[in-house]
Amino acid sequence: MKMNKANVLNKKWQNILNRIEDPDPIVATTIRRMQSRSAEGIKKYGVTMMREDVTTVEWIDHAIEEALDMAIYLERVKRDLMNG
Repeated sequence: MKMNKANVLNKKWQNILNRIEDPDPIVATTIRRMQSRSAEGIKKYGVTMMREDVTTVEWIDHAIEEALDMAIYLERVKRDLMNG
């Protein structure tokens, strides 16, 4: 199999994750999810978060959009809990 950028980075992540022994299952799950999202992003966009075609203001806008989405998701789950 040809080793492209995404495969090389994924192997590096796997090596790092294999050395991490976190006793907290929440932290371990979060690390695995971050690695998975990183690999998905690299596969989808062909770049890492170190890309230089996005300005600092654009990064802030992306983060605000993600935070707004999170607020909507949390409000939805809260409604489920309160009605359930």
